[in-house]
Amino acid sequence: MLVCEGAVLASADVVGSGKLFKRPEINITAPFAGRVIRKGSMFTTRYEVLKDGVTIGTVAEKGGLTLKRELTIDLPDSITGPVQIFIFFLVHNHAYR
Repeated sequence: MLVCEGAVLASADVVGSGKLFKRPEINITAPFAGRVIRKGSMFTTRYEVLKDGVTIGTVAEKGGLTLKRELTIDLPDSITGPVQIFIFFLVHNHAYR
């Protein structure tokens, strides 16, 4: 949950799958109802942010094998900066834990 001066800016639930090798699912509950799903392969990290089943943005790692990880956030301007960072934080913890 992301809170500023008592107001909830963003909230998400991380729901376990119950399966041994499957990662938990990220469900955004505020400021909109949506999901964050992994779309990457074994060597790439790519997550799509979905709202009403439609992709509204991505958080992705630059391609190729590198010594340094660089992630890019491509979300619409209608999602405020703090909420974009919150989504990035969720993806980062989901991908690299």
